[in-house]
Amino acid sequence: PRGRSLTPSRMTPRGTMPSVMKIMKYTASPNTTSKARLPRPVLCAAVGMLQKLSTSKGLERADARTRLALVVTECLPVLPVFERAYFIRFILQLCRSKKSSYRIFAVELLSSITLSDWLWADHSDNGPEKIDLARTPVPPSEEADIEIQLQRSSEVIHIPGVGQRDSSRCISLACVTTLFGRLHDRVPAVRARAAVSISESLLLLLNEDADIDQPFQSWTALHWLTATTKALQHEVSLSFRRRLSDKRATVRRAAISGLSSAIMLSPPPSPADIRMLGELCNDSSVTVRKSAGETLTSLLHG
Repeated sequence: PRGRSLTPSRMTPRGTMPSVMKIMKYTASPNTTSKARLPRPVLCAAVGMLQKLSTSKGLERADARTRLALVVTECLPVLPVFERAYFIRFILQLCRSKKSSYRIFAVELLSSITLSDWLWADHSDNGPEKIDLARTPVPPSEEADIEIQLQRSSEVIHIPGVGQRDSSRCISLACVTTLFGRLHDRVPAVRARAAVSISESLLLLLNEDADIDQPFQSWTALHWLTATTKALQHEVSLSFRRRLSDKRATVRRAAISGLSSAIMLSPPPSPADIRMLGELCNDSSVTVRKSAGETLTSLLHG
């Protein structure tokens, strides 16, 4: 109407602008070093949109997760470094959400992010502050205890040619260790998705055969991921060995592929690995028996 100014509430759908304005109201200045520092006001809406997409309805469907993950991964390189790091911390926390569909989506997204050059170019050093990865309270279980033990054992690792990195301060390393930690999720569907995603990434590393003997300043994501996986060889192999006896056939099959790739990155296979793969040749699942037989053949023929 004439004589009345257009306010944000009249320019946008009801309920949209107030939430963004509320975030902007409590945003700290760019010079703030507090852990509560939020993205800059202009970029709050963009980060909030990505967070909304990552927790939207329909994530139970694989096609919906694939489309949303593609949108998010294409938007992230455009964001400035700080806002990107803020969103990655959100995804790391999403891996510990109470909703299994959120955790599955976060696993798929982390699998794609760890193969991105920008992640390692901007976030491969230890940060000044610890990454808040507070665990969502869940009923105690054997898998949860194993995940905690693995997370503690891989907090500080030595990457050959690079030095020590702390997964509680280094965002790129936190992405890798969190992804491996989902192999011990209490929900079989999340374990299966994590096993498949990790085995696909390891297979890509084998095919590309990145040379990590060159100076790390010229490394790409494949170089960083290869070196990090080799540094975490014990934890990775232990996780896949436990998944070889998983209740779900899909998890066992993916674990066979993942363990095979991990062994080929740092040969030779141990006698225990050969024995476990041999036992899986008598598995109740046809696909697991086939995968175990093919893996044994390739490992023994070297």
